[in-house]
Amino acid sequence: MPVNLSVREQAFAPQIEDVLRRGGYDPVYRGNADLLLEFTIDEGPVNVVTFIRLVDHGRAVALGEGRASGPPLINRNRILEDSFYQALRMFESRVLRARPGYPTYR
Repeated sequence: MPVNLSVREQAFAPQIEDVLRRGGYDPVYRGNADLLLEFTIDEGPVNVVTFIRLVDHGRAVALGEGRASGPPLINRNRILEDSFYQALRMFESRVLRARPGYPTYR
C-alpha cells in the first residue's frame, strides 16, 4: 500500500485494502511486497480523477479509473466520491479476475 497519500486518499485507502484482501492479496504498508499499488486522486477546479493500479514488475495486474466533474465548491465531496467509487468498482472487478495464479489483466 502506498505510504505517501494525501489526507483524502488516506480516507479511501481502507476500501482499496478490503478489495485486495477479497482478491486474495495481502496488503503491506511498509517493507517488501511482490506488487506495487499506485493510487491517486487528482482534484482540478472542475474534474476529479481517481486512478488505482496494481503493478507486478511494470505490468498492470488490475486497474481502475474514475472521473467526475461539477462546479467548484458545490458538492465537492460527492464529486470526489463519485470519481473514487467508479475507479474502485472497475478495480475490484479486475482484481477479482486477476487473483494470484490467474493470468494478468491486459
